[in-house]
Amino acid sequence: MPCTDPLRLLEGLSRIGDTDCHNIGPVLREHADYFAQRLGVDPAVVVSASEQPDDLLAPRVFNALRALKERAADSKAILGNQKAQAAARDMAATAEWDGRRAWVNPGLLLGDLLVDPSFKYVTLQLAGGEVSVRRALLFATAKQVGHRPDITAFVDQAGVHVRWNGGRGGLNWLPQILLSQERASALVVNLSNPSAARKPAPAGPAPSRWSWDVLTDLCAAI
Repeated sequence: MPCTDPLRLLEGLSRIGDTDCHNIGPVLREHADYFAQRLGVDPAVVVSASEQPDDLLAPRVFNALRALKERAADSKAILGNQKAQAAARDMAATAEWDGRRAWVNPGLLLGDLLVDPSFKYVTLQLAGGEVSVRRALLFATAKQVGHRPDITAFVDQAGVHVRWNGGRGGLNWLPQILLSQERASALVVNLSNPSAARKPAPAGPAPSRWSWDVLTDLCAAI
């Protein structure tokens, strides 16, 4: 039985589970090694189970696939959190100070900083205070202009600012005051301890990351 996506086919069959039917078993046997690896069992167990009719196999297969999805979601969430935290550290380490203005890497600001949807806000700490912006607003900015090769970004007490076309185009996100419960869902970027003032980071080609291979994952999280 040809199948380009055996897990999806198996999930569909497990939702039916008609009595005296044997539609699930052949799929399990054909892809026994694949299913065994994904489900963390011995292939012999998959082959043995495939002899059962659909009404017995369907609930077992459905529950196994649900557990598999939950584990994948947990792993994805952990990876997203790690990427976002790493992006926050990298942004703090690479910020370029120009007076009271901190130029930040736009590839981080509009990229990996946003990959964890559990963070509803991004809080950028400055020497004289902090600037908080909804993650969804930054994501919308990335979606609209993140493909541009000439983007720069900076943060000051007035907010978060994104510029392109030599500064002739741009967006400004004003600081938002967060309640205590909102602070708990904010990703913090510590820009409050600049070393010596340095020149602003020049605009350069946008990283290939801005093609937004993470875009699909983020759309549902806004």
